[in-house]
Amino acid sequence: MSVHPHSLANHDINREIFKRFQLEPDIAVDSVVSLTAQKWVGKMNSKPLIQAWKLTDETVEKFPHVPLYEGYGFVSFRLWARPLVPDIQNIPKQKRAYYEDFMLSNYYNPNLVDLSKNALWTLVPVGVAKNIVDQCEKQGHKPLQQAIELLNSEIVKPGLEDQAKKILTDQRDRIRGLICYYRTLENTARWIVGVHGYLDSDSDKERQKYRIFLHKMMTDEIENIQNLLDLWRTSSVTFTPISKFGENWYTYGDNFAEILQKKIVLMKEYMNDIPHIDPDFIWKMPNSFTVDPDKYLYQYLNFTK
Repeated sequence: MSVHPHSLANHDINREIFKRFQLEPDIAVDSVVSLTAQKWVGKMNSKPLIQAWKLTDETVEKFPHVPLYEGYGFVSFRLWARPLVPDIQNIPKQKRAYYEDFMLSNYYNPNLVDLSKNALWTLVPVGVAKNIVDQCEKQGHKPLQQAIELLNSEIVKPGLEDQAKKILTDQRDRIRGLICYYRTLENTARWIVGVHGYLDSDSDKERQKYRIFLHKMMTDEIENIQNLLDLWRTSSVTFTPISKFGENWYTYGDNFAEILQKKIVLMKEYMNDIPHIDPDFIWKMPNSFTVDPDKYLYQYLNFTK
């Protein structure tokens, strides 16, 4: 078994710690961090890098758990690709196909129109989403911006060696990608709070409050995806896995920029729609379904009226 298998991230401090631990189980973590930073960027540049790592570690540790969408669900449910608008179903199906075709979802999955649900379950209840939003308002991804500023200050210093600059840039751009990931998770929770809050409101004043809330969320997500698009176009760092065989359920393809552009266009086009979720979406049949629904239910499945 290798203690240092291949990785798309060649300079990963966590991997270095695990590698050293396997060989020297009694070594202090701070010692490994300090020695690694000095080895990679030199003693003079190591302190800002270590501080950036600590800010990143703090963010990852404190960021709230977002059920369904962390890990593989983030890609399988196409959060970077799908437009977070108040009435997803109002977007014509042919315009949604660029991301729905690669979602881990059947045609009747309510997740296609309601981000709180998947199949038969509500996996991100409104109360959970509110708690996520509240925690993100207090901190969320904010320490990561400070980490980027630290690294940017170091990168532009005169006399910085090329190798050190390359590693500092690598770390910075990975953190930039992490910010985009966290902002989309935050805005997914805000979508759930805003859309369901609007639908559950019984006064015009409350509904207007949630529409303003959603507009702020969508403005932030558009800016976030524009930042992600800029990162994709300008950075040489592989900050997210990309399949050389094209899109699939678990990775994006080399048409990533095109997908992001489509999301931005659709969000701008449909961001002023009235919030809506079809409560009977799960019972809808596709246009290609040729069996009469009554015949299907009562004859094939033996339902009784």
